[in-house]
Amino acid sequence: MEKNEYKIETVEFYYNGEDSRFDTFLNSLIRNYINADKTLPDYAGLLRCGDCGSTMVCKTRRWKDKPPRYEYTCNGYHRYGKENCTPHTIGEEVIDKLIYEELNEVKKMALENFKKVDKQLKKWLADKPSAEKQIAALNEKLAQRKLDQQQILLERIRDREHAEVYTQMLVACESDIAKLGEKINEFRNIDATVKKRKKDLKNSMEMLDGIIADGALNDAHLRMLVDKITVSEKNGRLSVKIELNGNFRMHLDTYNESGEITERDSEIWCFPNWEEMAVTDAAEE
Repeated sequence: MEKNEYKIETVEFYYNGEDSRFDTFLNSLIRNYINADKTLPDYAGLLRCGDCGSTMVCKTRRWKDKPPRYEYTCNGYHRYGKENCTPHTIGEEVIDKLIYEELNEVKKMALENFKKVDKQLKKWLADKPSAEKQIAALNEKLAQRKLDQQQILLERIRDREHAEVYTQMLVACESDIAKLGEKINEFRNIDATVKKRKKDLKNSMEMLDGIIADGALNDAHLRMLVDKITVSEKNGRLSVKIELNGNFRMHLDTYNESGEITERDSEIWCFPNWEEMAVTDAAEE
């Protein structure tokens, strides 16, 4: 923010989702972006007072020679006065700016993940001949374990006295067969899985660029992206907590009187393990 007019002291971004996959998050955002009407953003219902728990209501300030300004104020203060709570007033354009800046950071993280996927794809293509040899070796092991399974079954029929021992051997054998089958499927499907993820991420980033370039979040964006915003006030200074749907980054920013970030604490980036995810996806398919 260019000027800290609303005396914001700290802003915390908290992601409350369990899904750290950028393609999942961005594709959801994109669907809302494509299908939504371009209307002015409205934080009604998303903003709450962190001190008395009231919702925050929108008030419009008008001037003759300036465009109107939309501000949100604690409804407890608005209805019952300073005996109940303090104003907690914050401008809509300030919240917009904070969320836009965060989306830009999310875009940067998506780009980092795209690079990871690209690197993983190149590594996979380089290792493909070796992978094919591993598939052949795994198929040999799989064929041997299936043969072992048949022999154990025959021995259990012949030697009923030790049937329990053979049953345990069969359980171990079936476990080995299942694991070998999974490994073979992982190797076979990882190529298509990684390529698809790379394509999805590229499309998602291009659309996210368009959303950011538009310069205006519509209501559908907000409802999908923002879970809730809590504004607290102490000694005339505001602390803002913005909870977003996703699981990408946690951080707490401290601002000075000029609206500049002077400190960033508790920053945690959640980078997915693309190799592990690709293998997991391949196994599920």
